[in-house]
Amino acid sequence: MISLITEDKQWFLSHHGLEARETPKEYAFCAHAINTPNEPFIIEDARKDRRFHDNPLTAGPPDVIFYAGIPLVSSSGYPLGTLCAIDDRPKKLSDNQIAELKKLAKLCVELFEKRKNEFKNNALLAELNDKNELLKETQDIHQIGNWELDIHSNQVKWSDQVYEIHEVDIALDINKLTGINFYHPDYRDKISRAIENCILNGQPFDMECLLITAKRNQKWVRATGRKVNQKLVGSFQDITEIKSSNYKQKLILEGTNVGTWEWNVQTGETIYNDRWAEIVGYTLEELAPISIERWIELVHPDDLEESEKRLNACIEGKSEFYELEARMKHKDGYWVWVYDRGKVLEWTEDGKPLWMYGTHQDISGRKRAEEEIKRTNLLLEAAQQIAKMGAWEIDTVTNATFWTEEVYKIHEVDSDFDHNMTNAIDFFHPDYRPILTEAISNSILNQIPFDVKCKFITAKNDLRWVRSSGYPILKEGKVVKLIGMFRDITEEEDAKEAIIREQAFSKQLLENMADGFSVVDTYGKQIGVNKALLEMTGFSEEELIGQTAPYPYWPAEEMDKIGVAFRQALAGVKNSFELILQKKNGQRFPALVSLGILKDENGKPISYFANIKDISYFKEAEMAIIQSKEQYQSLVQNIPGITYRCKNDKDWTNLYISNQVDSITGYHAEELIGNAKISYGMLIHPDDQEKVAEVVSTGLANNNSWEMEYRIQHKDGFYRWAYEKGTGVKNKQGEIIYLDGFVLDITDRKKDEEEIKSLLIITREQNNRLKNFAHIVSHNLRSHSSGIYGLLELLHFEKPEFADFEIIKLLKSGTESLKKTVEDLTEIVKVNLNMEELQEIQLVDIICKNINSMSSQISIEKIKIINEVSEKVKVKGVAAYIDSIVLNMITNAIKYKSESRDATLRIFCEEEYSFVHLYFQDNGLGIDLKKHGDKLFGLYKTFHNHHDSRGLGLFMTKNQVESIGGKISVESEVNIGTTFKITFKK
Repeated sequence: MISLITEDKQWFLSHHGLEARETPKEYAFCAHAINTPNEPFIIEDARKDRRFHDNPLTAGPPDVIFYAGIPLVSSSGYPLGTLCAIDDRPKKLSDNQIAELKKLAKLCVELFEKRKNEFKNNALLAELNDKNELLKETQDIHQIGNWELDIHSNQVKWSDQVYEIHEVDIALDINKLTGINFYHPDYRDKISRAIENCILNGQPFDMECLLITAKRNQKWVRATGRKVNQKLVGSFQDITEIKSSNYKQKLILEGTNVGTWEWNVQTGETIYNDRWAEIVGYTLEELAPISIERWIELVHPDDLEESEKRLNACIEGKSEFYELEARMKHKDGYWVWVYDRGKVLEWTEDGKPLWMYGTHQDISGRKRAEEEIKRTNLLLEAAQQIAKMGAWEIDTVTNATFWTEEVYKIHEVDSDFDHNMTNAIDFFHPDYRPILTEAISNSILNQIPFDVKCKFITAKNDLRWVRSSGYPILKEGKVVKLIGMFRDITEEEDAKEAIIREQAFSKQLLENMADGFSVVDTYGKQIGVNKALLEMTGFSEEELIGQTAPYPYWPAEEMDKIGVAFRQALAGVKNSFELILQKKNGQRFPALVSLGILKDENGKPISYFANIKDISYFKEAEMAIIQSKEQYQSLVQNIPGITYRCKNDKDWTNLYISNQVDSITGYHAEELIGNAKISYGMLIHPDDQEKVAEVVSTGLANNNSWEMEYRIQHKDGFYRWAYEKGTGVKNKQGEIIYLDGFVLDITDRKKDEEEIKSLLIITREQNNRLKNFAHIVSHNLRSHSSGIYGLLELLHFEKPEFADFEIIKLLKSGTESLKKTVEDLTEIVKVNLNMEELQEIQLVDIICKNINSMSSQISIEKIKIINEVSEKVKVKGVAAYIDSIVLNMITNAIKYKSESRDATLRIFCEEEYSFVHLYFQDNGLGIDLKKHGDKLFGLYKTFHNHHDSRGLGLFMTKNQVESIGGKISVESEVNIGTTFKITFKK
């Protein structure tokens, strides 16, 4: 069953297996269900439930023992009622059955919303059509048309008004060139440049030009244009008359048909226009001398006092405008109603009112119309009494009701009777109460009128027939009121009068229907169509009226389907079906067709009717929704991890979770959605739960997303590592109501990290052994080379004559080289093995220190060093290494400077993400990289004949840079200079 809950009743909109259409709210299970709109409400055995064990619906027929209800919640979060199932035996639903009930409930709400949106869209479409008609009328009134230029083809389209302004036949073929040639020669270049500028640069234009029409008449026109995709569109207006401001003012006054007056408050001088005098039947000459006294003479004595009161209020600044509806005596002796309105617009230097300006508008016609309305209302009231027909109104927001006097009489109650909805419906015969109730509910829900005949029992227990009809009043797409008629149709004459009124109402309704409507007689001849059907198909009324089937908008291939539908209608089966109909231009469109039969009092068919709705928009929207849903589902299902949305509650109740949750946790998505079987939070490792809650809370409190790693338990008991990133989702009030995010399985990465840690420990131990070995080797080599060198010194001391022997010289030179090599290798070992922990270092301090320490050499060598490194630049490294790197770069620039120009060294840096690039750019000798590039950073590699070159500096620099995680590269050109780029971590 589908039920709706009102203030005091439960209404069944749709039901199976139960005959009742309503129950009191106090007995309704559903009234309990809507108190928890986000949860199913299930009573497995009502006899054991203290809330329902004595409920009349449980204790007696229909013996509701089992109840399962899913709240129907609107998109705005308001619970409307429930989708429910009942049984006279205890039951227990499975998770799958509950899930299916939820799906059906969701579908019901979607159908409600879709129907609501359909009425809203129809109203918007009607409004758009009205606005288009208004625009066309406005263009005709103001002599303004529109034009369009295709940029590629230069073809031009004009509206009818543009052809009229140019005084050419509408069949004339127009292109860009012929259109421009209509302009006066003095304006052709101007308009051509404006059009080209709009095409090339998208610059709109708005200009006034002189035009020479096809009949050689000169007109002033205003042309505007702007670029829209590959077209120019704009407006074209004849402003010949508007060019004169005096004419414009005259046009306004004549158009509004008002008289004007000007009054000098200080002197009493008064000026009227001709219309002012004309309203009261005079000419200005007849009213001379013109003064304020003339107004006082003509105004009705009963209105003069109020006029003076309002004038004083305006003059004293208590009100902005002076406004009054007053009577003035016409020259012919009768009274003329005028609407007098004015304002003080000029003031003296000392702030007193000087000139007051205003208008007189003849409102006699309006006043007569108001009197006519009063008389009509009196006549209507009398007619209601004669016809025994009253009117009623229901405010659907406040549930307040209104009855006219005749409605009280039909009910045979006093005018102080409490006519609330419950009391009003109780007057109807029990067999007809469900009919009226359903009609009212359907009218409010589907925004449609209703008209029902019912048996009726008055307060004096008289049985009568009444007709109740209602019509919904919409505001902002919602039904705010129902208004209707209530008539006693017991007597035959009253029944005939009701038929006449119903026909008039039906005709008016037909003309105002948004859907197409067609009426066919029993011989198949089309005898009536409405405006909506003509607009829908493009045919005229003459082309359709009198036609026999098949009608022009019925395609031949649909005839079989239409024949079946008509036969069903004849059999009394109400049916609606979709057809592909055809417009006059051959275009096909989908339509929803509903067929019905109008019968006479004896049940004999007198005509057939078809309601035809163009559902092109809904079909397109349906297809777009399907495609969007498929794309979204494909996207979500292909994300390599879990995507989720949960409530921002203490349990993080899952509203959605993707199917990938199965591969990570072993649980199906259905088991986690709504925390049906288990909540996701319960899967988090107990040692990680506090940390996870803290990270999420901190992120939400700071309006930030969060990232974290934690362990989750698989359904089989083991744990996996997960990485989660999420964020909060706010409602319109700024409250965080949902958490959205994704979860990735990082178990393999964690295992890899553990393996890397183990390898690092092993590598560190091996490095320590290598370090000890390197120290031993370097120490022993240094000891042996020092011993050999000492023996040579001793030999030189004891046998000085041996010093001149060539072999001794070679031995001494080799020993010195060996000693130097051991020292160099020792330095290299220190760089590679004595790795210190990286620290944050300010580059500019080290650069300035080295520049200052070498200032004497810099001055002697006459090299200009430009340091552009900012104090804010910091890098990660070992201070001693960076100091050595900077020193080596500066000394290289000094060593290999060019003697043919002033030497310079520019030191600067660039920051990029997590790196700092330090540059040393000189204008020295340069290096031939084609010749030496592959061995530039090799040990003992030199590239210039400098007395101090050893080939160790760049080798050491490269090792130092790489040992702290950096890189070094070089760009150089012979006799131009060299730039070294050293990259450090931030």
